[in-house]
Amino acid sequence: MDATGGVLEIGLRVLTAINANTNPDPADVAILRLCAPQFADLPADELACAVVAGALRERSRAAGQD
Repeated sequence: MDATGGVLEIGLRVLTAINANTNPDPADVAILRLCAPQFADLPADELACAVVAGALRERSRAAGQD
């Protein structure tokens, strides 16, 4: 799995936990904050959304280069 896929997976895991009304794994949130420091001050749900959106944009760009 590439780095974008790993971050995407972590972001989705955080969103899934929040959607299930449980707390996301603090380690997952910390990784997202490290991977996207420009969004580090956002709440976990908004942080995860921003990271997922960015990862999907990167994946789309990469697919267009194939």
